[in-house]
Amino acid sequence: AASTGAGSVVFVLGEAGIGKSRLGARNDGARRRPWVWANQAVAAELGCSQATVGKWRSRFVAKRLVGLADDHRSGAPRTVTDDPQFQARLPLLPRDRHGSDMLPFPVRIVDEELPPPGRAPTVGQHTHEVLREVAGYDDATIAHLDESGALGPGP
Repeated sequence: AASTGAGSVVFVLGEAGIGKSRLGARNDGARRRPWVWANQAVAAELGCSQATVGKWRSRFVAKRLVGLADDHRSGAPRTVTDDPQFQARLPLLPRDRHGSDMLPFPVRIVDEELPPPGRAPTVGQHTHEVLREVAGYDDATIAHLDESGALGPGP
């Protein structure tokens, strides 16, 4: 990033991406350099304010890429799952036990504790049981469907 004579800051993208040492400013007398965008153009492209782009650039100049991370906002958790009230009411169920982070059932029943949910079934894991028990197919019909490829790849 560099400051131009007009007081605006330009962001420089080199041929290999951000971080190239070539600097340039776009003005009427300079030959067109497509890697240089003024705050106004960046803000219009990203749908944010010029002040926000200016803040990003100031942070980048001061601290390079580390400066682009969001600062913690006092008084507000970074995400809803960081909120202590949310954690107390709906703690995330762990990914290692369930296959992905999950929210528990949101209804509490007095004097009852619900069992934790298990992992979701894999695709096709219960196909044979469902066809047998729900659809009433016999083993020969299920075997024929399997052989024909109608049930897709197995679990």
